[in-house]
Amino acid sequence: MGHSVRKGESLYKIAKRHGTSVHHLLKLNPHVRSRPATIYPGEKIRVR
Repeated sequence: MGHSVRKGESLYKIAKRHGTSVHHLLKLNPHVRSRPATIYPGEKIRVR
């Protein structure tokens, strides 16, 4: 399952909305792991 990042979202907000943790999102998205404080609107991340 994927999620398209919206303006103003954070990994914390996305994790909370999908009932998971930031740690889990980082495990699923190695491309984000190197820069967890920076996600961009329109970027696709896995949530499940």
